[in-house]
Amino acid sequence: MEMDDLTWKCHICDDIRPDNKISVYTSDISDTSAENNLPRFMMQQNVRYCNDRQSCIDGSKTFSFTKKKKIPKADEIIPMHVAYFRNNMNNKSASIVIIICVIIFILIMTYIFLGYGRIR
Repeated sequence: MEMDDLTWKCHICDDIRPDNKISVYTSDISDTSAENNLPRFMMQQNVRYCNDRQSCIDGSKTFSFTKKKKIPKADEIIPMHVAYFRNNMNNKSASIVIIICVIIFILIMTYIFLGYGRIR
């Protein structure tokens, strides 16, 4: 592999860029060092950023891998199956999948309640 073929993912914008368009900003993680009883400048982070985009250059100076992420509230959480349908299916195909699931459920319940599902 040659150096011209190297690509890196920018930590700020998440774009994959060629090696010559990515730089690294190294910064001290003082708050994390103090929490772990370590001296200042003991823990550092290397943030990759696009060196030709001002928003990435500015963002690299405030970016932190150790910042606590916002925990979503209960009403913000979407069940996985709902998110899958939202992202991958249109209304017609989602309706077909739901109808098939309901039919399978009814068949299984009928099989169990009619006694065919008993262990002998």
